[in-house]
Amino acid sequence: MRSDLLEGAARGGRRSIALAVLLASLSCGAVAIAVAIPRAERAGAAAGPVWPAPPDAPRLRWLASVSSDRDAGMKRSWVERVRSTITGGTTRRLGRPIGLCALPSGGFLVCDPGSATIYEADPFAGTFRVFASGGRLASPVGVAKLPSGEVWVADADRAVIVRFDARGAWKGEVGAGTLVRPTGLARDPASGRVYVADAHAHHVAVFEADGRHVTNLGRRGEGAGEFNFPTDVEVLPGGDLVVCDAMNSRIQRIAPDGRPVARFGRAGDARGDFGRPKSLAVDADGHVYVVDTLHDVVQVFDPSGQLLLVVGGAGAGAGQFNLPAGIAIGADQKVYVSDTANGRVQVFQYLREGTGARR
Repeated sequence: MRSDLLEGAARGGRRSIALAVLLASLSCGAVAIAVAIPRAERAGAAAGPVWPAPPDAPRLRWLASVSSDRDAGMKRSWVERVRSTITGGTTRRLGRPIGLCALPSGGFLVCDPGSATIYEADPFAGTFRVFASGGRLASPVGVAKLPSGEVWVADADRAVIVRFDARGAWKGEVGAGTLVRPTGLARDPASGRVYVADAHAHHVAVFEADGRHVTNLGRRGEGAGEFNFPTDVEVLPGGDLVVCDAMNSRIQRIAPDGRPVARFGRAGDARGDFGRPKSLAVDADGHVYVVDTLHDVVQVFDPSGQLLLVVGGAGAGAGQFNLPAGIAIGADQKVYVSDTANGRVQVFQYLREGTGARR
């Protein structure tokens, strides 16, 4: 009994000391930041699977998986650890991640609609934090970052685009009274315009960077340039748009003014077919990556729509998916896939021709 009391007193003393240290550090302006312990950088690429399988030259390599601030070598700062000791804080963890975007400096932003939270993470810098949460957000499902530093978030339930500054502070809203159920969005680097896939309106809404609504592209239907619940949009290197035309089970390519250019895909379960296409992204060579939620795969097509690669399959292992829902590709050609029902984001590296196995 006496030893238990002494141990309890010691714990209480340590807790008091920790509190004093925390208060002192905060009063001196210490900032709680993540410490980079880049375990993923050292080990992720060496052991990860590649696609296609040998002996073919690899074009995609698995690097890492991120589901919480404990993954891929992420470690909280000593201030955060002290705060956790005092408050009994818990690990930050993704719930059901959906839409995401790659960041110019590396890493990604990802939407977690269940907790109405946008997370920012980079497994190779050892960072994971809440960018924005609650308040103005109800059901964030799509996100894009503008060169100004602004972050635009598609809130499906509130039918608006919520604008945040680079630090995650609310700045305003776009599309109120215009949008019906926005899902995916993309920015055209040439014109600066932002394209929003408005699923329940069956068109792509076009906005200027200042939030002014310009026009809508398409209408409901099955013909060329028509859509049936479009869920995502991306800009090709030449300026055309590719649209994930979900309920028509196809990808459409249209000009910036909405004129149909080409389309590919059909409903089915063969390679190159779609069950429920949900999201898409484009790499530096114009390849189109399509996430198929129903088939648990990412399919890669060339700009003309020819199938090049199929990645994934149902499961929880490296490179396997369970209801994947979002994809983004960074300037460094890292490919981020939100593996929704597995509660994680998986990271791959596109290996351009001539790069060999280098990341």
